[in-house]
Amino acid sequence: MDKRPKKSDLYLRILQPFLEKRKMAFPDFVKAFTAGITRMHIGDYLYSQEDFVPSSWEFYKDDLIGNRDYLIHLEDLPKQYKHLSLDTPHTTKKWLEAFSEKDVDQEPNNRKIRDGVVSKFTDIGMSEEEWWSTYDEGNPITYNINSLGLRSDLEFEDLVPNEFIPIFGCSHTQGLGTAEKDIWFNKIGENLPLFNCGLSASGPMEVYLLLRQLYEQKPFDKTYICLPHGERTAHVSNKRIIEGGVHYQQIFLKEFEHINTAINMETKNMYTSITISAIEDFCKANDIELKMYVKNTFQGVKDFINWNIIAPPLTKMYRPVLGKELQVVDPKIHTPAQIKNACARDLIHYGVNWHDNIAEYMIG
Repeated sequence: MDKRPKKSDLYLRILQPFLEKRKMAFPDFVKAFTAGITRMHIGDYLYSQEDFVPSSWEFYKDDLIGNRDYLIHLEDLPKQYKHLSLDTPHTTKKWLEAFSEKDVDQEPNNRKIRDGVVSKFTDIGMSEEEWWSTYDEGNPITYNINSLGLRSDLEFEDLVPNEFIPIFGCSHTQGLGTAEKDIWFNKIGENLPLFNCGLSASGPMEVYLLLRQLYEQKPFDKTYICLPHGERTAHVSNKRIIEGGVHYQQIFLKEFEHINTAINMETKNMYTSITISAIEDFCKANDIELKMYVKNTFQGVKDFINWNIIAPPLTKMYRPVLGKELQVVDPKIHTPAQIKNACARDLIHYGVNWHDNIAEYMIG
């Protein structure tokens, strides 16, 4: 017998008002996040074409991208994926092409400029085919996604109060493009089971909400939080889904298209600062040992300089601010092994060298 919930049941749960969500059992609460388009969920599950920015709808309707082989779907879970959303042989360049320039068809020179930018941000000194065919040789990457949409072999029912440690963070903690054993929290030497609550496009608000909801139903004595893009804010969509990210909302959904005009960066920083304090205060009030790395994106990228490690090619966009001290992947001076160590498989997320240093930061 198929025990998975019906689509209609999931839909009704997700459509409840936000205050009702706070009364949910943790598994249902998590699904209000993991059903999000910013959480790598299948695009037309809750949203329709009319909800999308045209370029993002075209992106998701590409057969190589918008299918159940690469995107999370609550009705399919638990499930093991070989590739997940951005981490596919097809997606990285298509992603950059789709959202780096809107008017390439109207002006041929714009296409040339866009293609140059995409090449610059994906330059690893080898072809796509060679990179994808060799990256995880001897260390295959698979994604075990549990029934909640989280990358974890544990289910909520497996958690014994005060005998597990929850891990919170964004897609770097979820481990996009990274083998399970290489994610930072698997290098910190904890003996208790680790429950990975890392979510794509997450910031402090997602962490605060999930941490509180989990603690109130399955208390814990210790937690780890890793947020290298701490300026991100969460927003509830008209479909009652808690969508994440700073720029992800407006490039996907029309309702958020002008969010950066309505809510400026200083306001977002105010919200995130208050939320980070709330995380700290909640942990202190409940005697939860908190190990937290939280920095805005520029501060986080600057740590590549502080730690003297090589950064993936996409970080070239921060060179004008951080200068040449930022060592970005350069096939002219870095070996293939160094490049692989600096990059996740998708070329967007940080590599094993970063995960090693985050682990040391948490231990220290």
